[in-house]
Amino acid sequence: MKRLALTKMDTCGLEIEFATAKDIELQDELNRFQEKDKIHNDWKLKEESTCKTETKKGLEINSPIMNQKKIWLQDLKLVLKILEQNTMITSSSGLHIHVGAQAFEDNLSYLQNFLLLFCYYEDILIRYGTGEYQQIRKSFHAHSKPLKVSMTEEQIALLVREDISLLEFLRTFLRDFGKIYTVNLHPYLSSLLSPKRNLAHQKRTVEFRFFAATYDYEVILSFIDTVFQMIQYAKNMTTAEKRIYYAALQNREEYINPNSFQTSQNVLKHSIFIDMDKASEFSQKIYKDERKQKQFMKVYQVKTKSYQE
Repeated sequence: MKRLALTKMDTCGLEIEFATAKDIELQDELNRFQEKDKIHNDWKLKEESTCKTETKKGLEINSPIMNQKKIWLQDLKLVLKILEQNTMITSSSGLHIHVGAQAFEDNLSYLQNFLLLFCYYEDILIRYGTGEYQQIRKSFHAHSKPLKVSMTEEQIALLVREDISLLEFLRTFLRDFGKIYTVNLHPYLSSLLSPKRNLAHQKRTVEFRFFAATYDYEVILSFIDTVFQMIQYAKNMTTAEKRIYYAALQNREEYINPNSFQTSQNVLKHSIFIDMDKASEFSQKIYKDERKQKQFMKVYQVKTKSYQE
Protein backbone atom coordinates (compact mmCIF):
# COMPACT_ATOMS: atom_id res chain seq x y z
CA MET A 1 0.00 0.00 0.00
CA LYS A 2 1.07 3.55 -0.67
CA ARG A 3 2.20 5.96 2.00
CA LEU A 4 1.25 9.59 2.29
CA ALA A 5 4.10 11.58 0.74
CA LEU A 6 5.10 13.14 4.06
CA THR A 7 8.31 13.51 6.00
CA LYS A 8 8.55 12.00 9.48
CA MET A 9 7.59 15.37 10.98
CA ASP A 10 4.63 16.12 8.70
CA THR A 11 1.03 15.68 9.78
CA CYS A 12 -2.35 16.40 8.27
CA GLY A 13 -6.04 16.05 8.98
CA LEU A 14 -9.21 15.93 6.89
CA GLU A 15 -12.74 17.26 7.14
CA ILE A 16 -15.13 15.69 4.62
CA GLU A 17 -18.62 17.20 4.31
CA PHE A 18 -21.76 15.43 3.07
CA ALA A 19 -25.52 15.03 3.53
CA THR A 20 -27.34 11.95 4.79
CA ALA A 21 -30.76 10.73 5.87
CA LYS A 22 -29.06 7.84 7.68
CA ASP A 23 -27.06 9.68 10.32
CA ILE A 24 -27.88 7.16 13.06
CA GLU A 25 -26.97 4.19 10.85
CA LEU A 26 -23.77 5.95 9.80
CA GLN A 27 -22.72 6.53 13.40
CA ASP A 28 -23.54 2.92 14.27
CA GLU A 29 -21.44 1.68 11.35
CA LEU A 30 -18.48 3.82 12.38
CA ASN A 31 -18.85 2.61 15.97
CA ARG A 32 -18.75 -1.02 14.83
CA PHE A 33 -15.54 -0.51 12.90
CA GLN A 34 -13.99 1.38 15.81
CA GLU A 35 -14.97 -1.28 18.34
CA LYS A 36 -13.25 -3.88 16.14
CA ASP A 37 -10.15 -1.64 15.87
CA LYS A 38 -10.63 -1.43 12.11
CA ILE A 39 -10.44 2.37 12.18
CA HIS A 40 -9.08 4.82 14.74
CA ASN A 41 -11.43 6.02 17.48
CA ASP A 42 -10.74 9.66 16.63
CA TRP A 43 -12.76 9.64 13.40
CA LYS A 44 -15.62 11.87 14.56
CA LEU A 45 -18.92 13.01 13.04
CA LYS A 46 -20.04 16.62 13.46
CA GLU A 47 -23.01 18.62 12.23
CA GLU A 48 -22.33 20.80 9.18
CA SER A 49 -25.38 22.83 8.20
CA THR A 50 -23.90 24.24 4.98
CA CYS A 51 -24.42 20.99 3.05
CA LYS A 52 -27.84 19.92 4.34
CA THR A 53 -30.77 19.44 1.95
CA GLU A 54 -34.54 19.50 2.48
CA THR A 55 -34.54 15.82 3.36
CA LYS A 56 -30.99 15.14 4.49
CA LYS A 57 -28.91 16.28 7.44
CA GLY A 58 -25.60 18.04 6.83
CA LEU A 59 -22.61 16.38 8.53
CA GLU A 60 -18.86 16.19 8.28
CA ILE A 61 -16.36 13.60 9.41
CA ASN A 62 -13.10 14.74 11.00
CA SER A 63 -10.05 12.52 10.80
CA PRO A 64 -7.45 11.96 13.51
CA ILE A 65 -4.08 13.67 13.09
CA MET A 66 -2.45 11.57 10.37
CA ASN A 67 1.20 11.01 9.53
CA GLN A 68 3.15 8.96 6.98
CA LYS A 69 2.23 5.57 8.49
CA LYS A 70 0.33 3.21 6.20
CA ILE A 71 -2.38 2.64 8.80
CA TRP A 72 -3.92 6.03 7.99
CA LEU A 73 -4.42 5.08 4.36
CA GLN A 74 -6.14 1.87 5.43
CA ASP A 75 -8.36 3.95 7.70
CA LEU A 76 -9.15 6.42 4.95
CA LYS A 77 -10.13 3.69 2.47
CA LEU A 78 -12.54 2.12 4.95
CA VAL A 79 -14.07 5.44 6.00
CA LEU A 80 -14.65 6.46 2.38
CA LYS A 81 -16.44 3.15 1.69
CA ILE A 82 -18.66 3.67 4.72
CA LEU A 83 -19.46 7.22 3.63
CA GLU A 84 -20.21 6.21 0.05
CA GLN A 85 -22.74 3.63 1.25
CA ASN A 86 -24.53 5.95 3.68
CA THR A 87 -24.18 9.55 2.47
CA MET A 88 -24.49 11.89 -0.50
CA ILE A 89 -22.09 14.59 -1.66
CA THR A 90 -23.94 17.82 -2.41
CA SER A 91 -22.85 20.85 -4.42
CA SER A 92 -22.03 22.53 -1.10
CA SER A 93 -19.89 19.70 0.29
CA GLY A 94 -16.26 20.61 0.79
CA LEU A 95 -13.13 18.76 1.80
CA HIS A 96 -10.73 20.68 4.03
CA ILE A 97 -7.12 19.64 4.50
CA HIS A 98 -5.34 20.77 7.67
CA VAL A 99 -1.57 20.66 7.27
CA GLY A 100 0.55 20.63 10.41
CA ALA A 101 2.21 24.06 10.42
CA GLN A 102 5.55 22.47 11.33
CA ALA A 103 5.85 21.79 7.58
CA PHE A 104 6.75 25.49 7.26
CA GLU A 105 9.38 25.16 10.04
CA ASP A 106 8.22 28.50 11.51
CA ASN A 107 10.15 30.08 8.65
CA LEU A 108 8.54 33.28 7.39
CA SER A 109 10.23 33.09 4.00
CA TYR A 110 8.86 29.59 3.37
CA LEU A 111 5.33 30.77 4.17
CA GLN A 112 5.64 33.91 2.05
CA ASN A 113 7.00 31.91 -0.88
CA PHE A 114 4.19 29.41 -0.56
CA LEU A 115 1.50 32.10 -0.61
CA LEU A 116 3.07 33.72 -3.68
CA LEU A 117 3.20 30.36 -5.44
CA PHE A 118 -0.36 29.53 -4.42
CA CYS A 119 -1.79 32.82 -5.65
CA TYR A 120 0.02 32.57 -8.99
CA TYR A 121 -1.55 29.17 -9.68
CA GLU A 122 -4.78 29.64 -7.70
CA ASP A 123 -7.06 29.40 -10.75
CA ILE A 124 -5.42 26.11 -11.71
CA LEU A 125 -5.70 24.79 -8.16
CA ILE A 126 -9.38 25.70 -7.83
CA ARG A 127 -10.30 23.71 -10.94
CA TYR A 128 -8.06 20.85 -9.80
CA GLY A 129 -9.74 20.99 -6.39
CA THR A 130 -13.16 20.18 -7.86
CA GLY A 131 -11.90 16.61 -8.18
CA GLU A 132 -14.11 14.61 -10.53
CA TYR A 133 -16.94 17.19 -10.51
CA GLN A 134 -17.69 19.39 -13.50
CA GLN A 135 -18.87 22.35 -11.43
CA ILE A 136 -17.26 24.50 -8.79
CA ARG A 137 -19.24 24.21 -5.55
CA LYS A 138 -22.14 26.67 -5.43
CA SER A 139 -21.12 27.90 -1.97
CA PHE A 140 -17.47 28.44 -2.93
CA HIS A 141 -17.76 32.25 -2.81
CA ALA A 142 -19.16 32.10 0.72
CA HIS A 143 -16.81 29.55 2.27
CA SER A 144 -13.60 29.61 0.23
CA LYS A 145 -12.96 33.06 -1.19
CA PRO A 146 -9.98 33.20 -3.55
CA LEU A 147 -6.89 34.75 -1.97
CA LYS A 148 -5.66 36.44 -5.12
CA VAL A 149 -8.60 38.83 -5.50
CA SER A 150 -9.25 39.22 -1.76
CA MET A 151 -5.88 40.49 -0.52
CA THR A 152 -5.34 44.21 -0.07
CA GLU A 153 -2.24 45.97 -1.39
CA GLU A 154 -0.91 45.98 2.17
CA GLN A 155 -1.26 42.21 2.43
CA ILE A 156 0.43 41.68 -0.93
CA ALA A 157 3.36 43.87 0.16
CA LEU A 158 3.77 41.70 3.27
CA LEU A 159 4.60 38.72 1.06
CA VAL A 160 8.05 40.13 0.27
CA ARG A 161 8.91 41.87 3.54
CA GLU A 162 11.98 40.53 5.30
CA ASP A 163 12.10 42.91 8.28
CA ILE A 164 9.29 41.36 10.35
CA SER A 165 8.84 38.23 12.43
CA LEU A 166 6.53 35.35 11.56
CA LEU A 167 4.18 36.37 14.37
CA GLU A 168 4.06 39.99 13.22
CA PHE A 169 3.46 38.85 9.65
CA LEU A 170 0.51 36.66 10.64
CA ARG A 171 -0.98 39.29 12.92
CA THR A 172 -0.79 41.96 10.24
CA PHE A 173 -1.83 39.74 7.34
CA LEU A 174 -4.87 38.40 9.20
CA ARG A 175 -6.03 41.70 10.66
CA ASP A 176 -9.68 42.10 9.56
CA PHE A 177 -9.22 39.01 7.38
CA GLY A 178 -11.45 36.07 8.27
CA LYS A 179 -11.12 32.32 7.97
CA ILE A 180 -13.22 31.56 4.91
CA TYR A 181 -10.56 31.77 2.21
CA THR A 182 -8.91 29.18 0.02
CA VAL A 183 -6.04 29.18 2.54
CA ASN A 184 -6.81 29.84 6.21
CA LEU A 185 -3.86 30.86 8.41
CA HIS A 186 -5.86 31.64 11.56
CA PRO A 187 -5.19 28.30 13.33
CA TYR A 188 -1.45 28.90 12.87
CA LEU A 189 -1.66 32.37 14.40
CA SER A 190 -3.86 31.18 17.27
CA SER A 191 -1.38 28.48 18.20
CA LEU A 192 1.49 30.98 18.32
CA LEU A 193 -0.53 33.28 20.57
CA SER A 194 -1.72 30.55 22.92
CA PRO A 195 -0.10 30.45 26.39
CA LYS A 196 -0.74 26.69 26.41
CA ARG A 197 1.54 25.84 23.51
CA ASN A 198 1.40 22.07 24.08
CA LEU A 199 -2.39 22.04 23.76
CA ALA A 200 -2.36 24.53 20.90
CA HIS A 201 0.16 22.44 18.97
CA GLN A 202 -2.56 19.90 18.09
CA LYS A 203 -4.42 22.63 16.20
CA ARG A 204 -1.32 24.32 14.83
CA THR A 205 -2.31 23.98 11.22
CA VAL A 206 -2.77 25.75 7.93
CA GLU A 207 -6.18 24.95 6.48
CA PHE A 208 -6.89 24.47 2.77
CA ARG A 209 -10.58 25.01 2.08
CA PHE A 210 -10.88 24.95 -1.72
CA PHE A 211 -11.24 21.20 -2.31
CA ALA A 212 -14.56 19.54 -3.13
CA ALA A 213 -15.69 16.53 -1.13
CA THR A 214 -15.14 13.19 -2.83
CA TYR A 215 -15.27 9.48 -2.06
CA ASP A 216 -12.35 8.87 -4.43
CA TYR A 217 -9.36 7.66 -2.42
CA GLU A 218 -6.83 8.36 -5.17
CA VAL A 219 -8.09 11.90 -5.67
CA ILE A 220 -7.79 12.68 -1.96
CA LEU A 221 -4.24 11.33 -1.90
CA SER A 222 -3.45 13.55 -4.87
CA PHE A 223 -4.90 16.58 -3.05
CA ILE A 224 -2.79 15.94 0.05
CA ASP A 225 0.34 15.24 -1.97
CA THR A 226 -0.02 18.41 -4.02
CA VAL A 227 -0.24 20.63 -0.94
CA PHE A 228 2.89 19.11 0.62
CA GLN A 229 4.81 19.18 -2.65
CA MET A 230 4.00 22.89 -2.98
CA ILE A 231 5.32 23.54 0.51
CA GLN A 232 8.57 21.74 -0.28
CA TYR A 233 8.92 23.60 -3.56
CA ALA A 234 8.42 26.95 -1.80
CA LYS A 235 11.41 26.25 0.45
CA ASN A 236 13.73 26.32 -2.55
CA MET A 237 12.09 29.05 -4.60
CA THR A 238 14.50 31.32 -6.47
CA THR A 239 14.51 35.09 -6.05
CA ALA A 240 13.72 35.51 -9.75
CA GLU A 241 10.67 33.29 -9.45
CA LYS A 242 9.49 35.13 -6.37
CA ARG A 243 9.67 38.42 -8.29
CA ILE A 244 7.54 36.98 -11.09
CA TYR A 245 4.81 35.84 -8.70
CA TYR A 246 4.88 39.12 -6.77
CA ALA A 247 4.63 41.18 -9.97
CA ALA A 248 1.68 39.06 -11.10
CA LEU A 249 -0.14 39.84 -7.85
CA GLN A 250 0.60 43.54 -8.14
CA ASN A 251 -0.84 43.50 -11.67
CA ARG A 252 -3.88 41.31 -10.96
CA GLU A 253 -7.06 42.11 -12.88
CA GLU A 254 -9.15 43.13 -9.89
CA TYR A 255 -9.49 43.45 -6.14
CA ILE A 256 -12.80 42.54 -4.51
CA ASN A 257 -13.46 43.53 -0.93
CA PRO A 258 -14.10 40.22 0.87
CA ASN A 259 -16.98 41.81 2.77
CA SER A 260 -18.82 42.59 -0.46
CA PHE A 261 -18.44 39.31 -2.30
CA GLN A 262 -21.57 38.39 -4.22
CA THR A 263 -22.26 34.95 -5.63
CA SER A 264 -23.16 36.63 -8.90
CA GLN A 265 -19.64 38.02 -9.27
CA ASN A 266 -17.71 35.90 -11.72
CA VAL A 267 -14.46 35.86 -9.75
CA LEU A 268 -13.91 32.22 -10.65
CA LYS A 269 -14.12 32.74 -14.41
CA HIS A 270 -10.49 31.74 -14.97
CA SER A 271 -10.91 28.61 -12.87
CA ILE A 272 -13.79 27.24 -14.92
CA PHE A 273 -11.93 26.94 -18.20
CA ILE A 274 -8.99 24.64 -18.84
CA ASP A 275 -5.54 26.20 -19.14
CA MET A 276 -3.48 23.18 -20.11
CA ASP A 277 -0.24 25.09 -20.56
CA LYS A 278 -0.30 26.65 -17.10
CA ALA A 279 -1.51 23.45 -15.44
CA SER A 280 1.26 21.47 -17.12
CA GLU A 281 3.80 24.11 -16.09
CA PHE A 282 2.62 23.78 -12.49
CA SER A 283 2.67 19.98 -12.42
CA GLN A 284 6.17 19.79 -13.89
CA LYS A 285 7.39 22.41 -11.45
CA ILE A 286 5.97 20.72 -8.36
CA TYR A 287 6.49 17.07 -9.25
CA LYS A 288 9.69 15.39 -10.35
CA ASP A 289 7.86 12.08 -10.72
CA GLU A 290 6.23 11.88 -14.16
CA ARG A 291 3.49 9.59 -12.84
CA LYS A 292 2.45 12.23 -10.32
CA GLN A 293 2.51 14.89 -13.01
CA LYS A 294 0.09 12.76 -15.03
CA GLN A 295 -2.11 12.16 -11.98
CA PHE A 296 -2.34 15.89 -11.33
CA MET A 297 -3.22 16.59 -14.96
CA LYS A 298 -5.84 13.82 -14.94
CA VAL A 299 -7.60 15.25 -11.89
CA TYR A 300 -7.31 18.77 -13.33
CA GLN A 301 -8.66 17.86 -16.75
CA VAL A 302 -11.07 14.91 -16.43
CA LYS A 303 -14.45 15.79 -14.88
CA THR A 304 -16.94 12.92 -15.04
CA LYS A 305 -19.58 13.80 -12.43
CA SER A 306 -22.30 16.38 -11.84
CA TYR A 307 -23.91 17.08 -8.48
CA GLN A 308 -27.23 15.26 -8.02
CA GLU A 309 -29.57 17.13 -5.69
